[in-house]
Amino acid sequence: MTDTGTVNTLAWLTTVGNIILYALIIFLVVMWVKQKDRQSRADKTENN
Repeated sequence: MTDTGTVNTLAWLTTVGNIILYALIIFLVVMWVKQKDRQSRADKTENN
């Protein structure tokens, strides 16, 4: 027996969980790109 309140809460939690997960992935990708960018700049300055 499942009542609609529980189902709605679970759906809401799943949605929020997905949003947090995507935000975390985007954040990690951005940090990784910045790190790579910084690394490549450091390499360029060393080579000159």
